[in-house]
Amino acid sequence: MGVIINFLKEHYVFLVVSLFLFIALSPAIGLDLTGNDWNNFDYIIKNFGHGFLPFRIPPSFYFTQYGTLYASIAYAMQVFGTSPTFHHINNIFFRIVASIAIYLLVNWWSKRKVAGIIAGAFFAISYPGIESTVWSAHFLTYISVILLCIILRGYSRITNKRD
Repeated sequence: MGVIINFLKEHYVFLVVSLFLFIALSPAIGLDLTGNDWNNFDYIIKNFGHGFLPFRIPPSFYFTQYGTLYASIAYAMQVFGTSPTFHHINNIFFRIVASIAIYLLVNWWSKRKVAGIIAGAFFAISYPGIESTVWSAHFLTYISVILLCIILRGYSRITNKRD
């Protein structure tokens, strides 16, 4: 518990930025899904049926052109259904986590909190990220950014023995 409190004390500034990001993106929660999102849901239902279990997707499907995209939508659809609200909250959550991951990586790498705040905030408010926040299928973008930050931090720790 003390580790979490120390972390929050040390990085409270970017947590405030994250709160502003949530407030700025919260109008997206009331939006409907895009036409492509509904088309993706239709594709999944037509090919796999209603109430299918995502782990029953054949492994070969993941290697098709849009297999990973459809599979990730299928998993999200199983959790959130077709309610636009929960898909948008999911995207906003992962966007905030990705912004925090970028902040932490740049802050650690540069040893300058201001650089981390600028990098994380820039990612948080950049247009490509905002545009992809309203597409239910693009939560994978944020997961990729989070994993990239973790991998870069791990690689840098291994090669530089720095922490």
